[in-house]
Amino acid sequence: MDAPFKIDVNKSDTETNIAVSGDLIINHIEKIKEGLDNSIDFSKNLTLDLNGITSIDITFIQLIISLKKSFQSSAKQIVFKNNFNDEIKTLLQNAGFNNLF
Repeated sequence: MDAPFKIDVNKSDTETNIAVSGDLIINHIEKIKEGLDNSIDFSKNLTLDLNGITSIDITFIQLIISLKKSFQSSAKQIVFKNNFNDEIKTLLQNAGFNNLF
């Protein structure tokens, strides 16, 4: 059985690239947060690739808001890559988060 989500990490001397895919919902949020916490180095720039997301909910959005705030207080940048499907775009827009990413 395939895992409901996946986190792929690629680190260099100056930045961390993380690709997150799958179902990023409350049922898995503790493991997602743990995976991200173990992968992120706040002394490096971060690119978070969200192109493989199949579903999200407010818990993942809260996690992203927290990450953005953490990077705003550091001297490093966080960049989001996404090509959300229409369902996710509508969800973000209806929740008032269409400018989050």
